[in-house]
Amino acid sequence: MLDSDPRCIDRRRALRLATLGLAALAGPRAGSARGQETAVPPVWIPPDAGAREQWVAVNLTAQAAVAMRGAGRVRVALATTGMDGWETPEGIFRINRRVYNETMTSAALGISDPNDQYVLTGVLFTQYFTNVGHALHLNYWRPDEVFGRVRTSHGCVGLRYDDAAFLWDFLRIGSRVVIHS
Repeated sequence: MLDSDPRCIDRRRALRLATLGLAALAGPRAGSARGQETAVPPVWIPPDAGAREQWVAVNLTAQAAVAMRGAGRVRVALATTGMDGWETPEGIFRINRRVYNETMTSAALGISDPNDQYVLTGVLFTQYFTNVGHALHLNYWRPDEVFGRVRTSHGCVGLRYDDAAFLWDFLRIGSRVVIHS
């Protein structure tokens, strides 16, 4: 399912892929936040995806969210997903609620560990895809270095500002969210 052509990889890109641990994901390039070049990770495309359907695929292995139109890739966003014990669920979901400016708390998730308490205000572009709190959203409290590399969330798909804003404009209530390894 990945459009790959090893002839498309130049030395600089091959070095970047190797640095990111993505050498096996050779494929076309796509834009992401801040004009960075990002390898396009493999995407599982549902057989019933409409040719003009706008949806998002989240590759947990690559820590990336890929905006899709039908079977075509529109934008790749580096992400941070659920850490051990708080894994982002795999499956096919639909955006069921959107909150432009959300407040997220550890209490809402039932977290009682005193070392894991938080109240996060100004969480923009929150798009819930489960009824238990999993969402795509801006993650402003993590450094850039974690995106595409480290799972740091409590099950959500955390994104940089430009990518979260793009997906907010790109998706709607009912849009498909496909999460796979």
